[in-house]
Amino acid sequence: MAFDVSKKMLEVYKEEADPKMGFLTSFFKTKPQYITDSEEIEYDIVRSGAPIAPVLTDVSTGAHVISKEVFTNKTIKPPTFVLQEPFSRWDMGKRQPGETVYGASTGNTMIKLAGKLVDSWKRMSDMVRRTIELQAAQILQTGTITLYNSANVAAYTLDFKMKATHLPTVGTSWSNGAADIIGDIKAACEVVRKDGRCNIKTLLMDDLSFTNALNNTLFANLFKKDQFNLGALNPSWGGVGETYQGFVIIGSYRLDIYTYPVTYTSIAGAETKYLSDNKVIGLPDVNELDFRKCFGGIPDPIAQEAEFVSMMPSRIVEGNNLVWVPRIFSDPVKNAVYSELASRPILIPVSIDRFFCITTLH
Repeated sequence: MAFDVSKKMLEVYKEEADPKMGFLTSFFKTKPQYITDSEEIEYDIVRSGAPIAPVLTDVSTGAHVISKEVFTNKTIKPPTFVLQEPFSRWDMGKRQPGETVYGASTGNTMIKLAGKLVDSWKRMSDMVRRTIELQAAQILQTGTITLYNSANVAAYTLDFKMKATHLPTVGTSWSNGAADIIGDIKAACEVVRKDGRCNIKTLLMDDLSFTNALNNTLFANLFKKDQFNLGALNPSWGGVGETYQGFVIIGSYRLDIYTYPVTYTSIAGAETKYLSDNKVIGLPDVNELDFRKCFGGIPDPIAQEAEFVSMMPSRIVEGNNLVWVPRIFSDPVKNAVYSELASRPILIPVSIDRFFCITTLH
Protein backbone atom coordinates (compact mmCIF):
# COMPACT_ATOMS: atom_id res chain seq x y z
CA MET A 1 0.00 0.00 0.00
CA ALA A 2 1.37 3.40 -0.95
CA PHE A 3 1.89 5.77 1.98
CA ASP A 4 1.25 9.48 1.38
CA VAL A 5 4.17 11.29 3.09
CA SER A 6 2.68 14.67 2.18
CA LYS A 7 0.11 14.33 4.97
CA LYS A 8 0.62 14.06 8.71
CA MET A 9 -2.15 12.71 10.94
CA LEU A 10 -2.33 14.55 14.29
CA GLU A 11 -3.80 13.11 17.47
CA VAL A 12 -7.57 12.75 17.46
CA TYR A 13 -9.78 15.33 19.19
CA LYS A 14 -12.59 13.77 21.20
CA GLU A 15 -15.31 16.21 22.17
CA GLU A 16 -16.75 15.00 25.45
CA ALA A 17 -19.29 16.44 27.86
CA ASP A 18 -18.06 18.84 30.51
CA PRO A 19 -16.69 16.62 33.28
CA LYS A 20 -17.64 19.24 35.88
CA MET A 21 -20.90 17.71 37.03
CA GLY A 22 -22.11 16.35 40.34
CA PHE A 23 -22.66 19.38 42.57
CA LEU A 24 -26.16 18.30 43.58
CA THR A 25 -25.08 14.69 44.17
CA SER A 26 -22.30 15.94 46.47
CA PHE A 27 -24.92 16.62 49.17
CA PHE A 28 -25.61 12.85 49.31
CA LYS A 29 -23.09 10.67 51.14
CA THR A 30 -22.17 7.00 50.76
CA LYS A 31 -21.11 4.75 53.63
CA PRO A 32 -20.11 1.07 53.39
CA GLN A 33 -23.47 0.00 54.85
CA TYR A 34 -25.27 1.83 52.03
CA ILE A 35 -23.84 -0.71 49.56
CA THR A 36 -25.91 -3.87 49.56
CA ASP A 37 -26.36 -7.15 47.73
CA SER A 38 -30.09 -7.04 48.48
CA GLU A 39 -32.84 -6.22 46.03
CA GLU A 40 -34.47 -3.74 48.42
CA ILE A 41 -33.18 -1.16 50.91
CA GLU A 42 -34.84 -0.61 54.29
CA TYR A 43 -34.36 2.14 56.87
CA ASP A 44 -36.09 3.59 59.95
CA ILE A 45 -36.84 7.24 60.76
CA VAL A 46 -37.20 8.44 64.35
CA ARG A 47 -38.76 11.86 65.02
CA SER A 48 -38.89 13.28 68.54
CA GLY A 49 -39.49 17.02 68.10
CA ALA A 50 -38.07 19.44 70.68
CA PRO A 51 -40.15 19.12 73.87
CA ILE A 52 -39.04 20.56 77.20
CA ALA A 53 -39.26 18.83 80.58
CA PRO A 54 -42.27 19.67 82.80
CA VAL A 55 -41.64 20.62 86.42
CA LEU A 56 -42.78 18.15 89.05
CA THR A 57 -45.21 19.87 91.46
CA ASP A 58 -45.55 16.98 93.92
CA VAL A 59 -42.66 14.56 94.41
CA SER A 60 -44.98 12.04 96.00
CA THR A 61 -46.71 11.42 92.67
CA GLY A 62 -43.53 10.03 91.12
CA ALA A 63 -41.72 10.89 87.89
CA HIS A 64 -43.39 12.34 84.82
CA VAL A 65 -43.68 9.60 82.20
CA ILE A 66 -42.70 10.52 78.64
CA SER A 67 -44.03 8.81 75.50
CA LYS A 68 -42.19 5.93 73.89
CA GLU A 69 -39.89 6.48 70.94
CA VAL A 70 -41.87 6.25 67.70
CA PHE A 71 -40.28 5.37 64.37
CA THR A 72 -41.36 4.96 60.76
CA ASN A 73 -40.04 2.17 58.54
CA LYS A 74 -39.33 2.72 54.85
CA THR A 75 -38.55 0.15 52.14
CA ILE A 76 -37.23 1.17 48.72
CA LYS A 77 -36.37 -0.84 45.62
CA PRO A 78 -33.52 0.90 43.74
CA PRO A 79 -33.83 1.32 39.95
CA THR A 80 -31.70 -0.85 37.68
CA PHE A 81 -29.46 0.43 34.88
CA VAL A 82 -27.81 -1.94 32.39
CA LEU A 83 -26.02 -0.42 29.39
CA GLN A 84 -24.37 -2.33 26.56
CA GLU A 85 -22.29 -1.46 23.49
CA PRO A 86 -21.29 -3.95 20.75
CA PHE A 87 -18.05 -3.98 18.74
CA SER A 88 -17.44 -6.05 15.62
CA ARG A 89 -13.94 -7.50 15.44
CA TRP A 90 -14.03 -6.90 11.71
CA ASP A 91 -14.37 -3.16 12.39
CA MET A 92 -11.02 -3.19 14.20
CA GLY A 93 -9.31 -3.59 10.82
CA LYS A 94 -10.81 -0.33 9.59
CA ARG A 95 -9.28 3.10 10.15
CA GLN A 96 -9.98 4.37 13.66
CA PRO A 97 -10.13 8.05 14.69
CA GLY A 98 -6.60 9.48 14.60
CA GLU A 99 -5.18 6.65 12.44
CA THR A 100 -3.90 6.81 8.90
CA VAL A 101 -5.13 4.24 6.40
CA TYR A 102 -1.66 2.67 6.62
CA GLY A 103 -1.87 2.40 10.42
CA ALA A 104 -5.29 0.80 10.25
CA SER A 105 -3.92 -2.17 8.36
CA THR A 106 -0.91 -2.72 10.62
CA GLY A 107 -2.24 -2.08 14.13
CA ASN A 108 -2.83 -4.78 16.72
CA THR A 109 -6.52 -5.71 16.78
CA MET A 110 -6.64 -6.49 20.50
CA ILE A 111 -4.96 -3.19 21.42
CA LYS A 112 -7.53 -1.31 19.35
CA LEU A 113 -10.34 -3.31 20.92
CA ALA A 114 -9.04 -2.64 24.42
CA GLY A 115 -9.10 1.10 23.77
CA LYS A 116 -12.65 0.87 22.44
CA LEU A 117 -13.82 -1.06 25.50
CA VAL A 118 -12.27 1.38 27.95
CA ASP A 119 -13.85 4.34 26.11
CA SER A 120 -17.16 2.49 26.11
CA TRP A 121 -17.07 1.92 29.87
CA LYS A 122 -16.37 5.62 30.46
CA ARG A 123 -19.30 6.65 28.27
CA MET A 124 -21.66 4.29 30.07
CA SER A 125 -20.48 5.16 33.59
CA ASP A 126 -20.83 8.88 32.78
CA MET A 127 -24.42 8.23 31.65
CA VAL A 128 -25.22 6.61 35.00
CA ARG A 129 -23.50 9.42 36.91
CA ARG A 130 -25.65 11.98 35.09
CA THR A 131 -28.75 9.99 36.00
CA ILE A 132 -27.67 10.03 39.66
CA GLU A 133 -27.28 13.81 39.41
CA LEU A 134 -30.75 13.97 37.87
CA GLN A 135 -32.10 12.03 40.85
CA ALA A 136 -30.57 14.65 43.16
CA ALA A 137 -32.04 17.49 41.07
CA GLN A 138 -35.52 15.96 41.09
CA ILE A 139 -35.45 15.28 44.84
CA LEU A 140 -34.33 18.80 45.71
CA GLN A 141 -36.93 20.43 43.44
CA THR A 142 -39.96 18.13 43.83
CA GLY A 143 -39.33 15.54 46.55
CA THR A 144 -39.86 12.78 44.00
CA ILE A 145 -37.83 10.76 41.48
CA THR A 146 -39.13 9.95 37.99
CA LEU A 147 -36.91 8.00 35.60
CA TYR A 148 -37.63 7.11 31.96
CA ASN A 149 -36.96 4.05 29.84
CA SER A 150 -35.46 4.07 26.33
CA ALA A 151 -38.92 4.77 24.85
CA ASN A 152 -39.08 7.96 26.96
CA VAL A 153 -41.89 6.53 29.10
CA ALA A 154 -41.86 7.03 32.88
CA ALA A 155 -40.81 3.62 34.20
CA TYR A 156 -39.73 4.36 37.79
CA THR A 157 -41.35 6.77 40.25
CA LEU A 158 -40.55 7.25 43.92
CA ASP A 159 -42.33 9.83 46.11
CA PHE A 160 -40.60 10.80 49.37
CA LYS A 161 -43.73 12.65 50.58
CA MET A 162 -42.18 16.10 50.91
CA LYS A 163 -44.45 18.55 52.73
CA ALA A 164 -46.23 21.07 50.47
CA THR A 165 -45.05 23.89 52.77
CA HIS A 166 -41.47 23.05 51.78
CA LEU A 167 -42.40 23.53 48.09
CA PRO A 168 -43.92 27.04 48.13
CA THR A 169 -44.82 29.14 45.09
CA VAL A 170 -44.29 32.89 45.48
CA GLY A 171 -47.27 35.25 45.56
CA THR A 172 -45.55 37.64 43.12
CA SER A 173 -43.08 36.47 40.47
CA TRP A 174 -39.49 37.46 41.13
CA SER A 175 -39.36 39.08 37.69
CA ASN A 176 -41.79 41.69 39.06
CA GLY A 177 -40.02 44.59 40.72
CA ALA A 178 -42.62 44.54 43.50
CA ALA A 179 -41.78 40.97 44.53
CA ASP A 180 -40.92 40.44 48.19
CA ILE A 181 -37.88 38.26 47.51
CA ILE A 182 -36.39 38.73 50.96
CA GLY A 183 -39.73 37.81 52.56
CA ASP A 184 -40.14 34.73 50.34
CA ILE A 185 -36.72 33.39 51.31
CA LYS A 186 -37.12 34.18 55.00
CA ALA A 187 -40.53 32.49 55.15
CA ALA A 188 -39.15 29.29 53.58
CA CYS A 189 -36.20 29.33 56.00
CA GLU A 190 -38.62 29.63 58.92
CA VAL A 191 -40.61 26.60 57.72
CA VAL A 192 -37.45 24.47 57.72
CA ARG A 193 -36.46 25.91 61.11
CA LYS A 194 -39.83 24.75 62.51
CA ASP A 195 -40.09 21.33 60.83
CA GLY A 196 -36.45 20.33 60.48
CA ARG A 197 -34.94 22.00 63.56
CA CYS A 198 -32.02 23.48 61.60
CA ASN A 199 -30.97 26.71 59.89
CA ILE A 200 -30.74 27.11 56.14
CA LYS A 201 -27.23 28.15 55.13
CA THR A 202 -27.07 27.59 51.35
CA LEU A 203 -29.25 28.79 48.47
CA LEU A 204 -29.01 27.13 45.05
CA MET A 205 -30.48 29.43 42.40
CA ASP A 206 -31.04 28.96 38.71
CA ASP A 207 -29.57 31.76 36.58
CA LEU A 208 -32.97 33.32 35.87
CA SER A 209 -34.00 33.50 39.53
CA PHE A 210 -30.59 34.91 40.47
CA THR A 211 -30.78 37.57 37.74
CA ASN A 212 -34.30 38.54 38.84
CA ALA A 213 -33.11 38.74 42.44
CA LEU A 214 -30.24 41.09 41.50
CA ASN A 215 -32.70 43.28 39.62
CA ASN A 216 -34.70 43.64 42.84
CA THR A 217 -33.41 46.75 44.61
CA LEU A 218 -34.01 45.56 48.18
CA PHE A 219 -32.36 42.19 47.57
CA ALA A 220 -29.46 43.66 45.55
CA ASN A 221 -28.70 46.06 48.40
CA LEU A 222 -27.96 43.07 50.62
CA PHE A 223 -24.84 42.49 48.54
CA LYS A 224 -23.42 45.94 49.24
CA LYS A 225 -20.12 45.74 51.09
CA ASP A 226 -19.76 47.91 54.18
CA GLN A 227 -18.01 47.95 57.52
CA PHE A 228 -20.56 45.53 58.94
CA ASN A 229 -19.87 42.95 56.18
CA LEU A 230 -23.58 42.30 55.74
CA GLY A 231 -23.15 40.87 52.28
CA ALA A 232 -20.77 40.38 49.40
CA LEU A 233 -21.18 39.65 45.69
CA ASN A 234 -18.06 37.71 44.78
CA PRO A 235 -18.53 35.17 41.94
CA SER A 236 -16.08 32.26 41.67
CA TRP A 237 -16.04 28.94 39.84
CA GLY A 238 -16.55 25.73 41.81
CA GLY A 239 -15.15 22.26 41.24
CA VAL A 240 -18.22 20.39 39.98
CA GLY A 241 -20.04 22.90 37.79
CA GLU A 242 -21.39 25.32 40.39
CA THR A 243 -20.59 29.03 40.69
CA TYR A 244 -20.35 30.64 44.12
CA GLN A 245 -21.93 34.09 43.85
CA GLY A 246 -21.50 35.45 47.37
CA PHE A 247 -23.58 35.67 50.54
CA VAL A 248 -26.38 37.68 52.08
CA ILE A 249 -27.83 37.95 55.57
CA ILE A 250 -31.61 37.75 55.84
CA GLY A 251 -32.92 37.97 59.38
CA SER A 252 -31.04 35.37 61.42
CA TYR A 253 -29.76 33.51 58.36
CA ARG A 254 -26.39 33.91 56.64
CA LEU A 255 -26.93 32.44 53.19
CA ASP A 256 -24.24 31.43 50.69
CA ILE A 257 -25.61 31.64 47.16
CA TYR A 258 -24.66 29.29 44.32
CA THR A 259 -25.86 29.03 40.73
CA TYR A 260 -25.69 25.78 38.78
CA PRO A 261 -26.08 26.07 34.98
CA VAL A 262 -25.02 22.51 34.08
CA THR A 263 -27.20 20.60 31.60
CA TYR A 264 -27.80 17.02 30.43
CA THR A 265 -29.35 15.48 27.32
CA SER A 266 -32.73 13.91 28.10
CA ILE A 267 -33.96 10.58 26.74
CA ALA A 268 -35.93 12.64 24.19
CA GLY A 269 -32.71 14.36 23.08
CA ALA A 270 -33.43 17.78 24.61
CA GLU A 271 -30.72 19.83 26.32
CA THR A 272 -32.10 20.22 29.84
CA LYS A 273 -30.96 22.04 32.97
CA TYR A 274 -30.55 20.04 36.16
CA LEU A 275 -31.74 23.09 38.10
CA SER A 276 -34.85 24.30 36.29
CA ASP A 277 -35.72 27.93 35.66
CA ASN A 278 -37.53 29.75 38.48
CA LYS A 279 -36.32 27.42 41.24
CA VAL A 280 -34.46 28.26 44.46
CA ILE A 281 -33.34 25.46 46.77
CA GLY A 282 -32.46 26.05 50.42
CA LEU A 283 -30.19 23.65 52.34
CA PRO A 284 -28.60 23.57 55.81
CA ASP A 285 -24.97 22.73 56.48
CA VAL A 286 -24.13 19.43 54.78
CA ASN A 287 -23.33 17.89 58.19
CA GLU A 288 -26.94 18.52 59.22
CA LEU A 289 -28.30 16.60 56.24
CA ASP A 290 -28.97 12.88 56.20
CA PHE A 291 -28.91 12.45 52.44
CA ARG A 292 -27.80 8.97 51.37
CA LYS A 293 -26.40 7.62 48.11
CA CYS A 294 -27.11 3.90 48.11
CA PHE A 295 -26.55 1.03 45.68
CA GLY A 296 -28.78 -2.03 45.39
CA GLY A 297 -27.51 -5.54 44.79
CA ILE A 298 -26.54 -6.88 41.36
CA PRO A 299 -26.10 -10.64 40.83
CA ASP A 300 -22.50 -11.73 40.30
CA PRO A 301 -21.71 -11.65 36.58
CA ILE A 302 -20.43 -14.62 34.66
CA ALA A 303 -16.65 -14.74 34.90
CA GLN A 304 -14.81 -12.66 32.33
CA GLU A 305 -13.43 -14.54 29.37
CA ALA A 306 -9.69 -15.10 29.72
CA GLU A 307 -8.67 -12.72 26.92
CA PHE A 308 -10.61 -9.83 28.54
CA VAL A 309 -9.59 -10.27 32.19
CA SER A 310 -6.73 -7.77 31.90
CA MET A 311 -8.98 -5.15 30.29
CA MET A 312 -11.66 -4.79 32.94
CA PRO A 313 -12.20 -6.13 36.47
CA SER A 314 -15.47 -7.85 37.29
CA ARG A 315 -16.39 -5.18 39.85
CA ILE A 316 -15.60 -1.49 40.24
CA VAL A 317 -15.43 0.27 43.59
CA GLU A 318 -15.21 3.93 44.55
CA GLY A 319 -13.70 4.64 47.95
CA ASN A 320 -13.98 0.94 48.89
CA ASN A 321 -17.66 0.95 47.87
CA LEU A 322 -18.98 -1.27 45.08
CA VAL A 323 -20.98 0.81 42.65
CA TRP A 324 -20.50 -0.66 39.15
CA VAL A 325 -20.49 -4.17 37.72
CA PRO A 326 -18.87 -4.13 34.25
CA ARG A 327 -18.69 -7.12 31.93
CA ILE A 328 -17.00 -7.93 28.64
CA PHE A 329 -18.15 -10.94 26.64
CA SER A 330 -18.03 -12.17 23.06
CA ASP A 331 -20.40 -13.76 20.58
CA PRO A 332 -18.42 -16.15 18.32
CA VAL A 333 -21.31 -16.44 15.86
CA LYS A 334 -21.47 -12.69 15.25
CA ASN A 335 -17.72 -12.34 15.80
CA ALA A 336 -18.54 -9.44 18.10
CA VAL A 337 -17.47 -8.26 21.53
CA TYR A 338 -19.85 -6.56 23.98
CA SER A 339 -19.10 -4.04 26.71
CA GLU A 340 -21.70 -3.94 29.47
CA LEU A 341 -22.22 -1.95 32.67
CA ALA A 342 -24.79 -2.53 35.43
CA SER A 343 -25.56 -0.39 38.46
CA ARG A 344 -28.46 0.22 40.88
CA PRO A 345 -27.97 3.67 42.43
CA ILE A 346 -30.65 5.39 44.48
CA LEU A 347 -30.53 8.69 46.38
CA ILE A 348 -32.54 8.89 49.60
CA PRO A 349 -33.26 12.23 51.34
CA VAL A 350 -33.87 10.78 54.81
CA SER A 351 -33.96 14.28 56.37
CA ILE A 352 -36.82 15.28 54.07
CA ASP A 353 -37.86 18.20 56.34
CA ARG A 354 -34.47 19.95 56.19
CA PHE A 355 -34.64 21.68 52.81
CA PHE A 356 -37.02 23.64 50.62
CA CYS A 357 -37.55 24.60 46.99
CA ILE A 358 -39.23 27.88 46.10
CA THR A 359 -40.92 28.30 42.70
CA THR A 360 -40.19 31.93 41.84
CA LEU A 361 -42.78 32.22 39.04
CA HIS A 362 -46.38 32.86 40.06
